[in-house]
Amino acid sequence: MAVYPVTHPPLIRHKVTMLRDPATNSKDFRAIVTELSTFLAYEATKDLP
Repeated sequence: MAVYPVTHPPLIRHKVTMLRDPATNSKDFRAIVTELSTFLAYEATKDLP
């Protein structure tokens, strides 16, 4: 099984840091999760025909 290095762009690291912050309110948490989901969907489908 091949092992591929995973890099975390600064924007993703920043958003995850915001998620982990106990001071993040529910509204912001949901917005950040939505944004991260959009990034994930783009990355997962960018090589599809």
